[in-house]
Amino acid sequence: MKRLFVSLLVTLILYIIYVDLSIGTIPHNETIESVEVNSEVNSNEETAIPSFSKTVEQGDTVLSIIESQLEGALPVPIEKIVNDFIVLNKGKKPEEIQAGKLYLFPDYSKSDSN
Repeated sequence: MKRLFVSLLVTLILYIIYVDLSIGTIPHNETIESVEVNSEVNSNEETAIPSFSKTVEQGDTVLSIIESQLEGALPVPIEKIVNDFIVLNKGKKPEEIQAGKLYLFPDYSKSDSN
């Protein structure tokens, strides 16, 4: 009886790991529509930040998107990236981004200042 319980438990754990790695446990709606970020310039602060837009994919973070765009290390402190992202996206915090939506990201490849 003990062997049966242990083998069922091991099978259940392996199945859970398989599902987590293949499908994932974070809900992802396949029919998410892209939401356009309003790109109108409302302040002088926004015009001072060069940016690019990108639709966020599952597993992306603000830092990973900026690093992939730069193809290297970040040239500015993380605090500056966070603040610039919040300004460009009208108060949206980096940890609140959602897969399938379009956001503006600061483009540090176009600026030579740190």
